[in-house]
Amino acid sequence: LKQGWKRQLDSPGSVALGHMLDIYGQRSWWRLVPEQPRDEYFIGEPIRIAGAETFILSGQEAYDNIRSLDEKRGEKFVRKARSKGSIHAFRKLAEEGPDGYRIASQPPLIVPLRDMAAEESPEEAKAIVRDQFEQYRATLPDHMGVLLERFSYRDLALKVVGVGSVGTRCFIVLLKGRDAQDPFFLQIKEAVGSVLEGHLPASEYDHHGQRVVVGQRLMQASSDSFLGWTTGSNGDTHYYWRQFKDMKGSVDVDRASLSTMRRYAGLCGWTLARAHARSGDAAAIAGYLGSGQVFDRALAEFSVAYADQNERDYAAFVEAIDSGRIEATSDGSE
Repeated sequence: LKQGWKRQLDSPGSVALGHMLDIYGQRSWWRLVPEQPRDEYFIGEPIRIAGAETFILSGQEAYDNIRSLDEKRGEKFVRKARSKGSIHAFRKLAEEGPDGYRIASQPPLIVPLRDMAAEESPEEAKAIVRDQFEQYRATLPDHMGVLLERFSYRDLALKVVGVGSVGTRCFIVLLKGRDAQDPFFLQIKEAVGSVLEGHLPASEYDHHGQRVVVGQRLMQASSDSFLGWTTGSNGDTHYYWRQFKDMKGSVDVDRASLSTMRRYAGLCGWTLARAHARSGDAAAIAGYLGSGQVFDRALAEFSVAYADQNERDYAAFVEAIDSGRIEATSDGSE
């Protein structure tokens, strides 16, 4: 191969070829039989493919198919993301109780406040939660606080979440709007000290929840509108609040094609770089990285090593489950 061949993978032609592979990959390739001799294939001539049915792809038709494919995928992606909201969560996590709708008990993954062992009486516990809710609302921007006033507190539950929050307290809060068809879920996550505290000067924010919220608002082009923070009733525990099931979209990396993964990786890299530029000195960062590929290659090598370590960790985790050393259950709410 000639020197510089890797750069050609990013050329428009290579990207277009990736789209074509996506189209053909969705058909039973072992049944695709060319109806024309190979020497009759050339650019600008329609290509006839025989499969479940026969169809012709001219240059313009191929382009239209690619555009249609991307639009359909985009529409499907948006529809799926929009389905992941409070209505969806309400259908899966709520039930009708003696006093109206409440969060259903699904131990050990979801344990409502009414099932928690506590020193306070149920009414005292509810009063503490309501006080926390008012404390949280006071940290919101004025216009979001007004919007939140349309909702009233209904229930709270302890909820087990992902590996990134292992060892911390996480809760979900059910709010009610105008009626039972207008629910709204919030998530409360414990905020602990940053892992960077031992290596950097102290943060200007004493409250860990506030530090997390300010950091997200600073780095993200469009952060959660309902980000806020509170201090636990014991005075020592810090929390931050946000929406639960706020229509986030994600890519199914296990089923994604190579071209999709390349676009997705590029989007993730661009987003991360933008976050650094928003929160740091963009010019200084650009000067440090320079125009060479030293940092790029170092980052790629680290990523591969990290992925390999993840696979080893997961294998050890599965082995511990299979041997009975630890118990595991899956979260059916996703």
